[in-house]
Parts: sequence; C-alpha cells; structure tokens
Amino acid sequence: KELEKYPASKRIVKVGRCWKEIVRTAEEEGVDMIVMTGRGVGKVDEVEEVLLGSCAEMVLRHSKIPVLVVK
Repeated sequence: KELEKYPASKRIVKVGRCWKEIVRTAEEEGVDMIVMTGRGVGKVDEVEEVLLGSCAEMVLRHSKIPVLVVK
C-alpha cells in the first residue's frame, strides 16, 4: 500500500544474483536512476563492500544508469 502513494514506483520480483537483476531490470524498464540502500553486512573481500554492501557495490560498478546509494 505504501507504494501506491508514489505513481512512479513499481514493485518487481526477480530471482537471481541481486546486482545482475537490478541492473538488467533497470535497463529493461528504462529507468532514469537506481536508488538503493547500502547495508555493508555479510562476508566482505573489498573495502567498498564494507562501506556499501556487495550488491550495491556491484550495481555501482556495472550499471550504465546513475545509481544513488542511501546509507
């Protein structure tokens, strides 16, 4: 119900690697910007993953669309 307040929002459920599905779906839907949160939890191998989280970090690396990560 909360999303109904925002007509530009849409709920899409996909299965797969989170970053790949986010980037692919954003390109397919023709979005102007990807907005996501960065949690920084789980096993980390890179400094970026500690600060952002591995999914957000990979979306930032692979997306041609601008990405806003909100902490």
